[in-house]
Amino acid sequence: MRAGLTALLLGLAVSANSAETTGLCEGESARARANGERIAQEWPLRSSGDALSRYTQSLVERLARSSQRDRIPWRVAMVHDRAPNAFAAGAGSLYITDGALEFARTESELAAILAHEMGHQISGHFCPRERSGFFSWLIGRSDDMAETSRTDVRKKDLGSISLVIDPVKEQEADRQAVAILREAGYDPHAMLDVARRLPSGDRPSHLQDPRRIRSLEASLSPVPSIKIGESAEFQAAKRDLAAELGGW
Repeated sequence: MRAGLTALLLGLAVSANSAETTGLCEGESARARANGERIAQEWPLRSSGDALSRYTQSLVERLARSSQRDRIPWRVAMVHDRAPNAFAAGAGSLYITDGALEFARTESELAAILAHEMGHQISGHFCPRERSGFFSWLIGRSDDMAETSRTDVRKKDLGSISLVIDPVKEQEADRQAVAILREAGYDPHAMLDVARRLPSGDRPSHLQDPRRIRSLEASLSPVPSIKIGESAEFQAAKRDLAAELGGW
């Protein structure tokens, strides 16, 4: 379980030494490593050599190359959890659950989930903000954590990690994701399909947000939908996961 996260952390340590060459902000790599260490201790992670981990890693690399966002050291870790969820932790580290792969009906939808998390990174959501704003989108809980008076921002504690869900940042990440999907040849409308199908209620994950849906509808209205076939890799990943989950 720990091998995949160890590789993730080593990748961050080696490739994130220069903020100028990777596009990361000062101190971001150290914060990402701290978050990763907490996650490794508390969450059941797949090995980086696991077939599903290799597939999601290759998909993110494909998205990054196609959209010319490949100077960021992207690393993906999969979490053994059937709740559909994904998040970014800074310095190019992304996490996605088994449930998110199960939730995705098409490869475009899975690409949309990952591209949205890439969008948080590209939008600079892990760089220090002024005291009245957020220090980062995903942060370790601490007494001096920056607070906000906005009532539309939600914070959920996942063990020792706090997941901050800010509607403004969600829409920023969506805009980046739509651009990434278009440039990589995936259907950008998959982003809207995912947003419409997200669960509702009080859960520590992305939830259905009418404002986010309206924003996506407006931005995608002039954009044509793309019909593409499902890759053999996606079909194999779905089969493998279904067989595995059947034994849970």
